Order: sequence, then C-alpha cells, then structure tokens
Amino acid sequence: MVFTFNLEKTRHKIANSINELTNQMGHSGALLVEIDEETIYENYFGYADYVEKIPVRKDTQFLAGSITKQFTAVAILKALLDKNSNKYKSSELKNCIQIELNKTVEYYLPENHEIWDDSMPTWASAVTVHQLLVHSAGITNYTSLPDFEKQQFTKKSDLVSFFKNHKLEFNPGEKFSYSNSGYYLLGVIIQQITQQPFDTYLEKVFFAPLKMRFTYLPIHGTVDDLIGADARFSNLARGYQYEIAKKDAGLREVIRYESMENPGVLTAEQKRVKMANNFKN
Repeated sequence: MVFTFNLEKTRHKIANSINELTNQMGHSGALLVEIDEETIYENYFGYADYVEKIPVRKDTQFLAGSITKQFTAVAILKALLDKNSNKYKSSELKNCIQIELNKTVEYYLPENHEIWDDSMPTWASAVTVHQLLVHSAGITNYTSLPDFEKQQFTKKSDLVSFFKNHKLEFNPGEKFSYSNSGYYLLGVIIQQITQQPFDTYLEKVFFAPLKMRFTYLPIHGTVDDLIGADARFSNLARGYQYEIAKKDAGLREVIRYESMENPGVLTAEQKRVKMANNFKN
C-alpha cells in the first residue's frame, strides 16, 4: 500500500499550525520541511535579537543544545570504528566495538589522566562507556547540582571535580537518569581515543564532509563572547525564556549564558541541521 497525501493541503496545515503557535506565544525560529528532497515548507519568524529587532533569517545560527549529544554518540562510535578497522575484519568489528563500549571509564581515562586532577573517583572503574551513552551510569548531573549557576570552570578538570565526588545515584546500569556529566566525559574520551580536540574531530568527521559550513563547536566563551569576538558566530541568535512562575509571563533574555566549552554545545544554521538529519537516516 502506497501512502499518498495532498501536498497543498499539507503545506496549508503546517502554515496554519505555525502561525497559530507564533501568534499566541511569540516564538522565534526557523522551520524547513522536506519530503523526498523537495522543500514543501520553509519559513523564518520572530527575532534573533529582540532588543536590536534583528529578525531570524535564513543564515541565523542557533545553539543546538542537547542535540549535540547525537553528534557525540555517533562520534565515539566512529572513533572506535577507526581505531579498530585496521586490526579486525569487517565481520568482527561489531563485536569488537561492543567490547570497547563495555569497557570502563578508567580504561580510557586512567588514574593519571589530567581530567581527574590527581583524584580519580571510584566509580570510574565501574561505569562503562555504554552506560554513559544511554544515561544509565548513575553519575550526578552537574547542571542539577546546587550552586551550579555560580560556578566558573577555568579548565576541564574543574568541571569534573564539581560532580565527580558525589555518590552515584544508583548502581550503574540499574536505571535511567539524564546526565550532562556523562556526555561531557564522553567528549573527553573521544579526545583521548582520537588524540584530537573535540571540535577539530567533529569538523573533520561530520561538518566538512557533510558540507555543514555554518555548524561549529564553540570551545571558548559565552554567547556574548562569541558574537563579539568570533566572526563565525556573527549571525548567532540570542537566548530568551519565559518567566513561567510569574503571571502574564513574557520573554526575557537568558540571565546567564553557559560557557560553550562546558556542555559542548553546537551552533547550527538551520538548513545545515537538515543535512545532519539526512546523514543520521
């Protein structure tokens, strides 16, 4: 059975839904919908900067946030594939990579690794890479810790020290609990395997081959710093949020921009994200 639909009716329905959402909530963003490589809807709405009244355009860049984790997950698989492809036959690689994923954090980041700052936590010898990937490690999520917003991490080991000494929330593999800490460690492990900075590796393996010319991994500074000091981010949208605890809440700019080197947040021009989705499929 072949599924068919009315293209114009679909376009109209998408447009009505988006118009209703933006009229009611004042959302800003960019949307592109494709079917079989044909663009059926493309629109840009709202502001990249409300104060300066800079509208969202085709070339506006957005922080991709936790979508970065998809790149991180594929990147570590690619790193392990490249590491072992010359040692094993293609028929053996799947099993080999599964073995690597079930190795502990300590295997890749041993006690003398700079990330531990001379104090490796005991859980590093129990938590596996696979558990980091699927959020089942039990490691405390550093962005949920008290006083997180007051912290200033001058080097990578500072961030890891902020969460590493907390007791695991549960036995590794026992439960699911979303953890930015786990994915931060995965980024460090990727650098250890590839012997390349994480941003360099992503550029080499994903962005350049996929022609994602406006997607980058910022490693220094806040959004303000990036807009003012790095020409690559001249079209970066500012962040806004609703004060939902207040009656008749309106948009306000994010009070504190997290340093991009901490969560490893990508920026992506909207049309290039589509290319990444094609690669994923």
